[in-house]
Amino acid sequence: MELLVQTQFLRMEFAAEGRLTPWLGPAVRGMLAMHLKNTLCRWTPEEQQHQWRFCRGCPYQASCAYGLTFEPDPPPDWPLWKGQAEGQRAISLAPFFPVPQWADPGDAVQVRMTLIGRRAVAAGPQILQHITAAGTFFRLGNDRIRVAFTPLEAATDWPAGLYRLSAADLDASLQQRGRIPWLRLELLSPLFLQETQEEKRTSQLVQEPTFFQLFRACLRTVGRAFAQFGHSEDQNPSWLENYVCFEALKQLAEPVQTQAAFWRPFRQQHLSRRQCQRYQLRGIVGGAVFQEVPAVLLPWLIWGGRLGVGQYRVAGAGTWRILLY
Repeated sequence: MELLVQTQFLRMEFAAEGRLTPWLGPAVRGMLAMHLKNTLCRWTPEEQQHQWRFCRGCPYQASCAYGLTFEPDPPPDWPLWKGQAEGQRAISLAPFFPVPQWADPGDAVQVRMTLIGRRAVAAGPQILQHITAAGTFFRLGNDRIRVAFTPLEAATDWPAGLYRLSAADLDASLQQRGRIPWLRLELLSPLFLQETQEEKRTSQLVQEPTFFQLFRACLRTVGRAFAQFGHSEDQNPSWLENYVCFEALKQLAEPVQTQAAFWRPFRQQHLSRRQCQRYQLRGIVGGAVFQEVPAVLLPWLIWGGRLGVGQYRVAGAGTWRILLY
């Protein structure tokens, strides 16, 4: 069993000046999603505004590059547990963070596009074609700055191309031994991690995450990606739970201590044009150093940081890099 993950880099160049917000993830995601849906959706604009405002249940979804990536239906036998009734998105768009407050003509920002699963990877060329077609321009942010996209071959700080992640890569046997003396985790985008308060039955923002909280978020992201986009017709979505001993992994992660932390609050106003709502995004940036980390946990941390954990992953949130000492 394998999970296909493809990374493609884009150059977003500004053709006019204007104000920018530090994290462009939601703006870029919304801008491109709207363009692709308007271009690829088979329903009329009126039908899109009413009965097909969302793609869930659309009979054309299996052949629609937008539906397969931005709004994929979960598998027919997808369990409605763990708050994942809507499943996971098969695409993320992660602009470089943070960007300056102002853009001038000719300035550019790197955008990382990640596709998860065989069907999303197959839809990738069509998505790129519509985004980077000659003469195609977009309007970004409150100042409606004119921007255009062109492909980039690669980036210096992130692996590009197609990767086949197998369950064996996650070292499910727990046979790997050894500990990493110091592991430094640095966020590359804001993290929006919520934790449920059982007694109050409410969720609160995690402002100073422990190693255990971050690792559990990796288990959720990577495990759900395998379940939704990596399983085959002869395997049910919970097959990975029969292959990986999640409880044993959690027991190894729970005692890991924080050596140093440099988390900082992140706040940014956000306007959802689709939902017609304006609200404040509340998360954190920064990172931490953890000590005596079991080496067997490293693959989960790497892939959690590549796919993104927490909320707003489709806009590139919750990604990080790791340094070992």
